[in-house]
Amino acid sequence: MQQRHQTYVSISVSIVLFLMLLVLALTNATWAAPAAQGTVPTPPNPTSVPRSATPPPEPPPINTSAPIHFELTPTESSVEAAPTPTPTPTATSPTNVTPAGGAPNAAPAGGTPVGTQIPIGPYFIAVWDPEHRTLTIYATTPGAVIVLGGTPMPGPSSPSAPAPVPPTPVPPPPPTSTPTPTPLTVAELRGKIIFKSDRDGGPFNYYVMNADGSNIQRLEKAAAEAFANPLQAREGLSPDGFQIVLGERRCGYSIDIYTCALYILDTKLHADLIYSDREPSQGIWFVQNNVKAKAPVWSPRGDYIAFVSNHETPVGCRKTANLFKGTPTQKPVIRRLTEFCAGADTDHPSFSPDGSQIVFWSEFPTKNREIFVVGVGADDSFDHRNTTPRLLTPDEYNDWDPLWIK
Repeated sequence: MQQRHQTYVSISVSIVLFLMLLVLALTNATWAAPAAQGTVPTPPNPTSVPRSATPPPEPPPINTSAPIHFELTPTESSVEAAPTPTPTPTATSPTNVTPAGGAPNAAPAGGTPVGTQIPIGPYFIAVWDPEHRTLTIYATTPGAVIVLGGTPMPGPSSPSAPAPVPPTPVPPPPPTSTPTPTPLTVAELRGKIIFKSDRDGGPFNYYVMNADGSNIQRLEKAAAEAFANPLQAREGLSPDGFQIVLGERRCGYSIDIYTCALYILDTKLHADLIYSDREPSQGIWFVQNNVKAKAPVWSPRGDYIAFVSNHETPVGCRKTANLFKGTPTQKPVIRRLTEFCAGADTDHPSFSPDGSQIVFWSEFPTKNREIFVVGVGADDSFDHRNTTPRLLTPDEYNDWDPLWIK
């Protein structure tokens, strides 16, 4: 009998150690339990727990103000007197446990009164009350109840909600600006020919090529336009800059005008007229009745002015625009440099840097605008009989307004 008593004591000590470990493990657990009603519901018996014939009574109410204590009552058979009494640890009745600062525990409501010997089963069920932070453990054997109560242990503090941080104002993105194109320079393009073309489809763009028509490269349109326009405005200036040759502006866009003259003006005396929209009225250099003369440019050598006119047409052709050269004198010597026919248009001559050649565009003979180069010659006798225009852009595209960089 003494051996059996010692066995129960060992079981009790093991249970206490188990409960202490279980409390630590379940400190942060949240098992639902209607503690607000003051009682702990009877948990469902797991299928693995053997059921007794008599259902277990309702567990006692929880005394959350008492210090941690255990209620453990052995059966009658386990407390029989031994032949030779020896001091052994026994379970203390709940009636002998007085909470600190309070009255002894009351008998469990609806269960076995405190002090009554009840059997202790080998299986236990634990229910955690998250509101009172109390763990109640009771056995499957009817009437066997173990209560772990007392002052709730401080659990991990709930993280306080962080103070709202006002959002950092994000500045609006700067307005997207059109990137500034890299400017073109005369130094890098001198000797090359810049022109317009529709070879890439859509609106025209600017291109540059070598003097022989090779190595055609597309340019950024805005940069090329900003580069070419000022150079084109200087094409009519004499090498010393004191004079300028001009055509009548109206001849560039009207087909109802049959006579267009060319003028040489002093850049200082006639500055207000040169840089206005008015047509010249003095300084006529070349004019013929019912003849359109246009697009005059001055040679870098100063010896000739090149221009386009329909005043002299090859034999057997109807009136057609051709390229001419003339001396910049009051009575100019005029020589035709091309022999275009069939009414094709020709325009936009530009001298080479050394003044020996002229680049221009014409619709003859393909009806597309194509770019040509022709020689000027060294004297006034040189004309179309001594030179043949050379095509620089033999393709199906329109290429026009060439400008020789110098």
